[in-house]
Amino acid sequence: MNAHPITRVIDKTMICMSLLALFLPLAGCAGGFSNLERGPVPEAGRIAIPSEGSASGSWSMRDLDITYTLQRTAGGIAIYGGVTFNSRIRFNFTQIRNFAMSMVYLDGQGNILGAKSILVSAVENPERRMGFSSTAAPPAGAESIAFRYTGEALASDGDDGGGVTGAIFDGPR
Repeated sequence: MNAHPITRVIDKTMICMSLLALFLPLAGCAGGFSNLERGPVPEAGRIAIPSEGSASGSWSMRDLDITYTLQRTAGGIAIYGGVTFNSRIRFNFTQIRNFAMSMVYLDGQGNILGAKSILVSAVENPERRMGFSSTAAPPAGAESIAFRYTGEALASDGDDGGGVTGAIFDGPR
């Protein structure tokens, strides 16, 4: 049995209002830095590039957590690891679209020297861990890195294929 058309409109309106209530308070309170901020990355937002050997760690951002290993190689650095979306994303969205993550090279003062794309995905399930692996020669003067990402999170509203899409992003520009 199909719901009355006005009931479907009310259901969609309630979903939209709930999502707005959830995300509006978060719009201006990204921890650390966000891609809306420009200028040097603060020391707390930098990951040192090892002068030799490797270094592993984890990094939490607004929408996701990253585990990584940075390894010094003969030609530069290798980075590999994984990305998992946090519970706010996993519980409220059914799909991640157009996701892209980069490793941003920083000098000793936190200024951006360049970036290397390390993960691109057209469509993902937010419950799934995404792996990445990349090797690159960092630009001269690079002492540390930071991560940045962009994408869209989709909350499906049922059988008719509609839904609410929100932008996800964080990191230095």
